[in-house]
Amino acid sequence: MLKQELRAGPITAVLEDGTLRWLKVGGVEVVRQVYVAVRDRNWGTVLPKFTVYDVRQEADAFFEARLSAETVRGDIDYAWDGVVTGTADGVVTFRMRGEARSDFLRNRIGFCVLHPDTLAGEPVSVTTPDGALEGAFPARISPHQPFFAIRSLRHGVPGVPGAAVEIAFEGDLFEMEDQRNWTDASFKTYCTPLSRPFPAQVRRGDVVEQSVTIRAIGATTPVGGTGAAQADGGAREAPALLRAERQAVGALPPLGALYDAAEDGPIGEEAAQLLKALPIDFLYTSISLDDADGWEAAADGAALAAATLALPLAVATTAASDAAAERLAACCARLAGSGAAICAFAAFGPGAVTTPAIAQAAREALAAAGLAAVPLLGGSRANYAELGRAAHAGTLPFERLDGVCFAMNPQVHAFDEASILETLPMQALAVANARELAGGAPIHAGPVTFTQRVNAAATGAVGARAHDPRERGRFAAAWTLGSIARLAAAGAASIVYGDAVGPSGLVAQGADGGPALPSAAYRELFAALAPFRGAALGKVAGDAADVAALALLRDDRMRVLVANLSAAPREARLTALGAVAPGEANRFRLEPYEIKPFDLAYE
Repeated sequence: MLKQELRAGPITAVLEDGTLRWLKVGGVEVVRQVYVAVRDRNWGTVLPKFTVYDVRQEADAFFEARLSAETVRGDIDYAWDGVVTGTADGVVTFRMRGEARSDFLRNRIGFCVLHPDTLAGEPVSVTTPDGALEGAFPARISPHQPFFAIRSLRHGVPGVPGAAVEIAFEGDLFEMEDQRNWTDASFKTYCTPLSRPFPAQVRRGDVVEQSVTIRAIGATTPVGGTGAAQADGGAREAPALLRAERQAVGALPPLGALYDAAEDGPIGEEAAQLLKALPIDFLYTSISLDDADGWEAAADGAALAAATLALPLAVATTAASDAAAERLAACCARLAGSGAAICAFAAFGPGAVTTPAIAQAAREALAAAGLAAVPLLGGSRANYAELGRAAHAGTLPFERLDGVCFAMNPQVHAFDEASILETLPMQALAVANARELAGGAPIHAGPVTFTQRVNAAATGAVGARAHDPRERGRFAAAWTLGSIARLAAAGAASIVYGDAVGPSGLVAQGADGGPALPSAAYRELFAALAPFRGAALGKVAGDAADVAALALLRDDRMRVLVANLSAAPREARLTALGAVAPGEANRFRLEPYEIKPFDLAYE
């Protein structure tokens, strides 16, 4: 990782792997990121490999970074040069010039600027080719672009009276989207309007030249360091303070795990015994009814896996073909005859969302199979984005559903640890927004996965789902604890997390008779939750965003799970009014992404 703290007069920032991050004015974050994006025809990000990376900082008055990068994947071969400068008068400029070295299809090449979610509701002035307009960063998650044809924009600095930030764009027209639709903690201003046809053909030798200039207005130069450590997970001196109270503030919702019969195969005896020890309340499977030759085997395999684990089965079906109603009826009849206890049934149609016709066909299919009492769910099997857009268009049949569901993952747009952790508060916001759209209906979160399962925006063939090696380590375990804490507090009716088995699973089944291997999330998180299945949520609050906590109440006991959400060791303290706490809770050390349980007893 290439990381350096920078200062340009009143602006502080971090340059990390070619991306400008956490630009602050007066100690307040005003820009989350500025980076060069190369996106393929399916909106996949082609990551850069830097061949030149020279950074120079002169005192606090000036910095300059010179970058050269190659972005190569498949038929895409693209090189770009960048220069980033910052001056004492509070002006930061990022210029790029890129040239294609092959012919390929792209959806985007050029700059993206991320504005932090903390600007929600902040007034903003936008300059377009047709003149100026006044608006605000959306408070609720916006299904569509809040601003188009952006030449520049200007907004205040929250909490810093008289200060403002102006951002100017050159080389293309830019527009803005609300990235909270995908649980990113930002609004994104990006090049190349989506109204232009995509994917677009790029020819060898085609050149793109763009620049982004950020200017601080009415701000004074801060005293001390850049302050970037708090944003990027650097070491801290003061311990994080946590306070737990014996007060029920909700309940731990039912937790499910994903299972794919074709990908995962039968669940072996050793893996089954390991999974039975966890507080998994149901198995979740997705069946494509458009796969005429495979859906029956998928249904049978899921029913067998549920029986192996002695769990009820939640089924999500996708049916975009003309035979949707017929296959929904056949699927429900097959599930009814399998002996599996079906605890929920979700139905999705074209565009990864539930349509009125699909909802009606699913309701009729359930009734005909004797499963009329099974809750019918619908929404989006992709992201909140698809759910919000369908709801805005009036095509989501909320009145025909018993609950609403949508999937989430933290790696639609970014893959670094800081960006992944920033998604956690947005998960709760998405649940709250979905509940409002659905008129208070139960919101079922998931599947919540670490990588993207469904790419609803793809314009070409999509390969198999990618597996991230971090899924089996402490980082994913800590992220999952933070997710459970956020979604449970938001009142999610149920949550589906990741895979039961497989390379991304809670248990990796041994090949050729090898041992089944539990993941870090299994060992440090789910095993610790096991005695508290369905327990009440205890009240726990902290003063540090990089430490997550989940408190569970049962009788005269409260278990508090504390996770370090940073890549550096972290000191913390836990206090609990009226409880007998272990001595180590007074002050303890968490290694990077470590989870520690504390059991509190009440007399």
